[in-house]
Amino acid sequence: MGSVQKFIDRFGQFGLVRLALYPITTAIATPIRLYQTLWNCLVLLRGHWSRYPHFNANASFTTLFYWTRALNLYRFGRRGISPYLGLGAFNLSRCFHYSLASLFSFWKAGAVVLLIGAFGWLGSFYLWKSVAELNWVLIVMGLGLISTLFYMNAFKSQNYNILGWVFFPTMLLGITLGNWYLVAASVFLASFGSFTVVFISTMLLTLISIYMLSFLPLLAAVPACLKLLIHFYPFLFIKREEGSNIVGSVLKAIGFSRKKAKYKRKSKGLKLGIGELYFLILTGQFVLVHYLIHSALPTILVAAMGIYLINSLIMRFADRESAYMM
Repeated sequence: MGSVQKFIDRFGQFGLVRLALYPITTAIATPIRLYQTLWNCLVLLRGHWSRYPHFNANASFTTLFYWTRALNLYRFGRRGISPYLGLGAFNLSRCFHYSLASLFSFWKAGAVVLLIGAFGWLGSFYLWKSVAELNWVLIVMGLGLISTLFYMNAFKSQNYNILGWVFFPTMLLGITLGNWYLVAASVFLASFGSFTVVFISTMLLTLISIYMLSFLPLLAAVPACLKLLIHFYPFLFIKREEGSNIVGSVLKAIGFSRKKAKYKRKSKGLKLGIGELYFLILTGQFVLVHYLIHSALPTILVAAMGIYLINSLIMRFADRESAYMM
């Protein structure tokens, strides 16, 4: 194991070579890294989960931001005013985009939540055996397990939102089957884990609804959207002007509005960066192969790529990691 480790570390120094041979190197390196990391996770069996906020050092510092939000929401509630955030007298109705079940869980057991979310997401693909051969489903799950996507989201990039992504593959299964009750249940359960997942799911279902010329896909998102509307109930108890300022600040933060915005995303116009182009080229390969085999475009994937472009070019409503999960 030691010699293999040295080879991986030395090979990683050659960036261009590593990129060119990426499909081969990742098939070797990622399973080894996964085994090493999961072995170290055995320490979690001893308890004291609050001591392990994350697996990544940088992300652990960022986690303190969420801890602070969780602590203030726990003490004062969504209607509360916190003397500890911002410049004081911070209206916690601004935290409407947090799902408390996942946020509080992440606060108390960060690393454990990431593991449950990642393996829950992977395990949900088993339900696809209803539309595909079991052997094929297990092969896909196995490749997913040793993929860089799984490793990145489980141990580096995700946070409390990962509990919402657990139900996303089941929603896609429901769309494939035309089972809108399954879709509605999946998105509703996702609402307890992530506001972002519901927002992306609703956008996707809206595009599917337009493509199908049917209201059923969009109606499937209604239960989850109604649940998230509860997050806005504190707005009923504050001044209309203050509520407008809160919503306006959020729209400015994601780049939807640029009027008097203190924080502005660096505008790229209609240009994509290398990272976005690389991801679109990778994803585009699946679109091409699907078209060559079936003489039809994969509707869901094309719609998701459209959402990715909106997030990259127009307004940033989700982190790049969330776009990758989608």
